[in-house]
Amino acid sequence: MSSMSSMSSDEREKINVLIERIDNLTERLERFEEVADRHFVTRAEFWPVRALVYGSVGIVLVAVVSAAVTLVVKVG
Repeated sequence: MSSMSSMSSDEREKINVLIERIDNLTERLERFEEVADRHFVTRAEFWPVRALVYGSVGIVLVAVVSAAVTLVVKVG
């Protein structure tokens, strides 16, 4: 592997560009983390909503299946 002193100016420029791009990506990731913390909820905060929705859907499905069974029993 070559040392920094034996690199051409083109190679040094490429490395500098890569370092700059990595720095930019790091900054963007930090900003995204800040935005995500403000706009998204944690699993603990979402659990009550999930339980309510799943419970409601379960009740509706039980009602539909019960109605279908009632129709089959009345007709049969």
